[in-house]
Amino acid sequence: MTPASPGAAEFLIHPRTGALTEAAGTVPSVRGPVKGSVQRSTDAHTTRVTVPPNSRAAPEAETRDVDPAEYRATANAPDGQGRAQVTPLTDLTGTVLRIGPVGSGTTKVERTRS
Repeated sequence: MTPASPGAAEFLIHPRTGALTEAAGTVPSVRGPVKGSVQRSTDAHTTRVTVPPNSRAAPEAETRDVDPAEYRATANAPDGQGRAQVTPLTDLTGTVLRIGPVGSGTTKVERTRS
């Protein structure tokens, strides 16, 4: 997690879990805790991020070699302004989905193999 604006009003949340199948953590901020978790198996992958009140974030989820279209994001846009944008990006770890910006609350990015 990286604060992206003064006073921790915005965060970039970019968990890179590599081969781990589970990871979770909480990072304190002046606005409240920022929580994240990743669970991955052969058939499913879920990334959850919870942002404190009066904050915004751009959480990311690794997709590895899976088509980003197989993922679904459930997120609140800041100030209740519709759906949060989902953008596929490529970095040194491969393809990631950047969600947001999102407002406070929990964002869930999920893939379930059908």
